[in-house]
Amino acid sequence: MNSLRDQVLLTTAIVALALGAFVGGWWMGRAGAALDTQDARIAALEQRVALAQAGAARAERPEPPAPQVPPARPAAPANVEVEVGDSPARGPADAPVTLVAFSDFECPFCARVTPTLTQLEEEYGDRLRVVFKHFPLPMHARAMDAHKAAVAAGEQGRFWEMHDRIFAAPQSLDPASLRAHAEAIGLDMAAYDAAVASPETEARIRGDLAQGQQAGVRGTPSFVVNGRLFSGALPYEAFKAQVDQALAQAEAPAGAAAGGAGR
Repeated sequence: MNSLRDQVLLTTAIVALALGAFVGGWWMGRAGAALDTQDARIAALEQRVALAQAGAARAERPEPPAPQVPPARPAAPANVEVEVGDSPARGPADAPVTLVAFSDFECPFCARVTPTLTQLEEEYGDRLRVVFKHFPLPMHARAMDAHKAAVAAGEQGRFWEMHDRIFAAPQSLDPASLRAHAEAIGLDMAAYDAAVASPETEARIRGDLAQGQQAGVRGTPSFVVNGRLFSGALPYEAFKAQVDQALAQAEAPAGAAAGGAGR
């Protein structure tokens, strides 16, 4: 009996030792895995800290300044030459100041500046010549018809009358309205219709366009006063200053002009 009991006890002890060894090994494995995970997390955290410190260092270090590039400025011609030719003009051909206006009949700013030009003519009289150049802009669909009507009227010596009527009624630039203007100022309508339809009429307008573009005109209204180009429906005082300056230069004695250039 004692022998059997001893065997049972021995077997139980062996089983208990084996179970304990298994449980211990399992527990140590879990603990090791936990340590490995913790070590990995610590390593990842250290890497993040190092990256953050490197980024802060870069942020504190000033970046080299970008090279400064001066803004591009369009080169304006010092002296603009515009051939007057047989363009419509008011004032004597030998006036000391010539103001050439590049204008578009559909441009509201051109219409707005027309009274200013009239005021200049009244003030300066025979000292000022005003010349009209056709410059219909591409975005103005009705401008070309209006310019053709003005050219046709000019062939009968009535350009300025047509000019004034067109600018006074900017909403009436269709062919029928333009033809009504022609009838109202007493034009020969057969000659008017033929001139409007003539390829030479459009060629003349495009010739003014090309002249203006060569002079540096990019929009309307634009003006050339004794070779000086400027643009915009400016106040009367601005035009007066341009004319006064051109007049002073034109009327200055030759010796004074030479002496001023030498200083």
